[in-house]
Amino acid sequence: MTLIDSKLPRRAMDGPYQFDTMHGFSLPIVYPTNEMFFAVLDADLAGVAELLPSDDLHPVRISPHRAALLVSAMAYRYDIVLGNDGVVRTGPAYGEVMIGAPVTFGEPSKPLVPLARMARTPWQLEVFVLHLPVTTVQAWEGGRKIWNFPKFVADMHLDLGEHRSILTLSEGGRTILQMACLLY
Repeated sequence: MTLIDSKLPRRAMDGPYQFDTMHGFSLPIVYPTNEMFFAVLDADLAGVAELLPSDDLHPVRISPHRAALLVSAMAYRYDIVLGNDGVVRTGPAYGEVMIGAPVTFGEPSKPLVPLARMARTPWQLEVFVLHLPVTTVQAWEGGRKIWNFPKFVADMHLDLGEHRSILTLSEGGRTILQMACLLY
């Protein structure tokens, strides 16, 4: 199961980790500079429910027959990695796009209640990650080997403007997602 939750198990934060594409590192990794774009969209409730791996997971509803779907794009400009040897290194910049379904466990929630809570405490929303393309092999490797996220490598262009933000995701030269939001 791939959930984003503020209560990461302690073992997920332990390290050090060693990958083929990176020097060994420990968590947490700090991203002092990044840009973010996200939208809450509506989707068919039954269609979203079919994508979830357990009958105990319930899509967050925005109306009786519509579920919330999150699309977020993060452009991590650089990261700071504390190596196993205690040396601080600057890691590679990368981007990722998360497409996920906000969920509740056990019982379905009333429409919009978990999203209203998110407005107050954004990291308290539980999300089942459906797709998580990233722009570097290092980000793919870390996400797959540590957390088993459904990552694949793709190209991402994120244009954050004053009045409009545009996200374009492509794989093999073919656009697979393009999204624009007007900012108010």
